[in-house]
Amino acid sequence: MITKLDDIDTNYWYHSIGVNIIPTKSKTKQSKIEWSKWQQKPLPYELYEKWRETGIYVDGCAVITGKIWRGPHKDKYLNCFDMDNSIAIDTFLQNTSSLFGCKSLDELSTKTIVEEHTDAKGIRAHVYLITSLPITKRNGSIVGNDPTIPKIEVKSDSSTYMVCSPTIHKDGYPYKIIGTDEPLVLDDQQSKDLEKQIFRIYDTHNPNAANINSNLPNELRLAAKTLKIGKNLDRIPEGCRSNILISFVRVVLNYHYKKRDIQDLNEFVAEVNQKLCDPPLSEDELKSIWNRDVVYLLEDLEKGIEFGNSSDDKNKERITRNKDKVEFLAYKYTLKNQLYEAVIIEGTSYFLTINNGKVVIESFLEEETRVLRPPAGEEYPSYIPYSFKDIQEVRKYIELINSQDFTLDGLVKAIREQISKYIVHHDYVLDYITALSVFSYFQDKFPTVPYSMFVSDNGSGKSTIGNVFECFGYRCVNMTDPTTANIFRIFGTLKPGQCTLVLDEAEKIDQVQEMMSILKSGYENGKKVQRINPFGKQEHFQTYGLKIMLAERTPNSSVAKGVLDRTFIISNFKGRPFLDIKERKNSPDGKTEFAFLKNLLLIYRLMNFNNQITDIETGLDGRDKELCKPLLQSFFGTEFQSRLENTLEKLLDDKHLRKSNSLERDLLEIVDDLLRTKEPDGIIEFAEIWNKLIEKTNGQVDEFKSNQLDTETYGRLYKRTVSNILRDRFGAEDPKHRNATKRCLCFDKKRIKDFLIEYTKENKPTRIVCTPLMNDSSDSSDSKFESVCSKFFSPLCDSMIEESKVDSEYSQKDRKEIDFIYPNSIED
Repeated sequence: MITKLDDIDTNYWYHSIGVNIIPTKSKTKQSKIEWSKWQQKPLPYELYEKWRETGIYVDGCAVITGKIWRGPHKDKYLNCFDMDNSIAIDTFLQNTSSLFGCKSLDELSTKTIVEEHTDAKGIRAHVYLITSLPITKRNGSIVGNDPTIPKIEVKSDSSTYMVCSPTIHKDGYPYKIIGTDEPLVLDDQQSKDLEKQIFRIYDTHNPNAANINSNLPNELRLAAKTLKIGKNLDRIPEGCRSNILISFVRVVLNYHYKKRDIQDLNEFVAEVNQKLCDPPLSEDELKSIWNRDVVYLLEDLEKGIEFGNSSDDKNKERITRNKDKVEFLAYKYTLKNQLYEAVIIEGTSYFLTINNGKVVIESFLEEETRVLRPPAGEEYPSYIPYSFKDIQEVRKYIELINSQDFTLDGLVKAIREQISKYIVHHDYVLDYITALSVFSYFQDKFPTVPYSMFVSDNGSGKSTIGNVFECFGYRCVNMTDPTTANIFRIFGTLKPGQCTLVLDEAEKIDQVQEMMSILKSGYENGKKVQRINPFGKQEHFQTYGLKIMLAERTPNSSVAKGVLDRTFIISNFKGRPFLDIKERKNSPDGKTEFAFLKNLLLIYRLMNFNNQITDIETGLDGRDKELCKPLLQSFFGTEFQSRLENTLEKLLDDKHLRKSNSLERDLLEIVDDLLRTKEPDGIIEFAEIWNKLIEKTNGQVDEFKSNQLDTETYGRLYKRTVSNILRDRFGAEDPKHRNATKRCLCFDKKRIKDFLIEYTKENKPTRIVCTPLMNDSSDSSDSKFESVCSKFFSPLCDSMIEESKVDSEYSQKDRKEIDFIYPNSIED
């Protein structure tokens, strides 16, 4: 970080911010070079250094706003808000108070880059912000000498540049950053909120607002009215394309909103962009204009121009919002006991729900203080969104699920067969992966979820398991070397269980205390993590959800004990699967296959989410019960139940064995032995425990560092660590009468024996016996447990693999269940 703001030079803009910086003439603000060639590509380092060496920047410099090409903010966008009178500064601060919470320019300068020159302090200013989404450029829309009108220019794309510090202003004073040199970085939602507020400033203060788009050429106005592009229309040059297209969209909507389909109007605007803009705006820029400005354009037109106010106007209802409510993005949401899932239908984002068998879609969900919207396709966090061709396709899935031949066990057998083609492992592990994949669609119905960690060296199939969950699981986000910020952003603050996480390189979690805290809290439904956002507001993040971890080693048990206690750890081994899932999921057939499965499971989730879950007794208690009961409830009453019970018994036995071969177990055995043989009063000298531990672990103590013990199994241990374990976990206390020459601990013998029993469960193999705790009569609608899983098929094309090569464990009856559903049943 640069600490001397007076010494800032071009390196700050080129390296720290990451934008292209060009040489200019200080007095006229004109570029010294042909700068247009650096609008759409990064300025090479060699050329930049050559310019510096030749002193070409001596007369001034300017940054090209828009895309950032290098550094920590690469692929984001630098925006400059150029304010040329005091009312502009006040208006900007007032309209962005909900975002930044600043009442003065000096206060804002502590949060982001603010430039001034001393002769115009409080009158003119440049405010720089970095956004994750592009902001619409506003070039001279607010003009005139009226001091009551804010003069603001928004420079946000590569068609503009901004003269910046340390250039000398034409009045003789240098531009200077008055506060922090660290720019504020806005996420997607904050970028959209900023766009909304800037639009409102222009909408309120533009002198031409009453006369809609009076600055639009008559020829373009005629094209907007007739929806035809004339032969002699002038090209729209760079520098004004965005503003003219916004105006053009306004007029198109004014003439045709109630008469033509919104999508048709959108396509016509895209055609105008391609044929008239020189050069055309990119697809993302055009989408930005349409998606984020149409809402506000309609609000302006509804102030009494030509729009009707009919409440049954479906197009209007789909794209208007209550402007006074904050907007949030959600992947799924429950409103008035009705589950809504974010999907894409006919290329448009909606919330989908099924109410009494009827398909209902909503463009947004509105509550008392906020509006929820589904994400656009590009906003999904690395997984493919649930997408349907049309409403009729959704209805076909419903018919399929309602068919009498559609069974829960058919689903399980089919998914199990699918998984076995991509993963080579023990049968019980394949059963477990199958159960988790289906369970993920109903994880938010349960109080806890089991964590899973697959451990092995490189090349043994860890990434394959992650890809399988990504293809089959509920909204599965596959992350490599995740950070806590990543997890917070994905899960958000609205509802638990927004996604399923696959965390690769999870062996590093024991190195980040905050990551372990998130994993501990994310195991229990309803638990939240509190954090202060960059604007000083406390937010409560939902971190609950299924998590599958992939690691090369098991995290240090003495550091990550709380996480490992919530986790089934499974060792991998190298094998040769029938099919490579990386290739399959990127092939046309594979994409169709996996999309069909995920869509089917999503529709089943919507159809059965409110069904009652049967409460059961499992024969387990404590952490074992928390880990297993949700899965067992999910498949209770099915043929798969017994296989799942055997699977969980094996996983629990392995978990107990790991726990029994732990430092805690060794310490308990040492204390128990000393209490029985030498210290009947429960008071033991700590030195005796330490010496026994050295002997039991065959450890080595450095003669110059007597407080540390190096062991092969547990790594390096310290006396303080051991003492804390004995006190915090096993209840050791200081004796009532202390001996100044000896350090002793007092133990409760009964408690030590109870703890030792808990740590020696491997001597008693786990047995799971599931029985219902409630009587489901045959008359009850809840008598048939269908609340968690759907039923599916094996869609793999027979041509991909010979039937004789698949060692199927299923009978002819099973094959009939599996083959019942096929993708063609949806397409036909």
